[in-house]
Amino acid sequence: AVWVALSQGVKSSDIGIIAPYNAQVVQILQKLRQISRENALDIDGLKVSTVHSFQGQERRVIVVDFTDDNVTPTHLTAKRQLINVALSRAKEQLVIVGNQDYLRNKEYFNEKEIEIFKRLLKHSRLQRESGEE
Repeated sequence: AVWVALSQGVKSSDIGIIAPYNAQVVQILQKLRQISRENALDIDGLKVSTVHSFQGQERRVIVVDFTDDNVTPTHLTAKRQLINVALSRAKEQLVIVGNQDYLRNKEYFNEKEIEIFKRLLKHSRLQRESGEE
């Protein structure tokens, strides 16, 4: 998503990536730096941070990472306030990275949260890990 935005002329300072955990932020930054070096991309100004650190900020393009290595959502990915912050930071484009079955799971999210995810999924273009839509 970042590669596409940059190749379409979006400035790196207009892109933000939000993840629930510091460890994810670190891994994302490492991967971005590697891709930047390999492809001569300018990522200066691109913000990668946790949901908590992103409160009060916006970007044209936001990528939200809802992936989790746990089978069940943790307190960070399942809290409504954090979900709201993550989803409301994009001015123009929102990209959600995650498992749609996880986001629709009634066992972990309340009905309002599930309805939000269902609406987002309904109006979204889904892309599988394989790249297939």
